[in-house]
Amino acid sequence: MKHLLLASTVLLAGSVSSSVARADDNAKVDAAPTEPPKIPFASYDSARAVRALHVETRKILKEAQALEKAGKMDEALEKYRDAWRDAPYVEMQAELGLAEARAGHMLPCARN
Repeated sequence: MKHLLLASTVLLAGSVSSSVARADDNAKVDAAPTEPPKIPFASYDSARAVRALHVETRKILKEAQALEKAGKMDEALEKYRDAWRDAPYVEMQAELGLAEARAGHMLPCARN
């Protein structure tokens, strides 16, 4: 029985590796870089934002948004992280994730 399991594992590994090799030989995919998605900015002056966010957190988010609009993405992302540290809620994590997506950082965005 032990040999049968070993043999089936070896056969499976062999078939998977040969399938991958064939797929690599036939793949002629153009690896064009992907553009970050066009994600609109949130309004931190809406009635919902005023009710849901602390005044200091809204101030940090507005600063982050201004930096992002000015093209200073690294500084903006740090401000979004500051806002998340200030108010570690789902809304802040979503704002951070959306900012990371706008910056083209898809893996960190997916983690948020």
